[in-house]
Amino acid sequence: MKGSDLDLTIVKGAAASRAPLTGPACAYININLNLNNKEQEGVVLLENPKGENCLDMAKLRQVCSSIFGLNNTKLCVFNGKT
Repeated sequence: MKGSDLDLTIVKGAAASRAPLTGPACAYININLNLNNKEQEGVVLLENPKGENCLDMAKLRQVCSSIFGLNNTKLCVFNGKT
């Protein structure tokens, strides 16, 4: 942009693996919300990238609340077996 001072540095990135994925690229969970008889669904990555930035239960609840716009709402977590 005219009058802007911008420095751009291009660096060599890491080579991506060419092996086809046989499963998920990282751990994830499907989430279902039933509120007032209306069901909503979503997916949350539990780590990103694989093996890093793993979510604990507190952060998972926070992310789920954010996805569905349920701030300041207590969430119950079920594992599909209860």
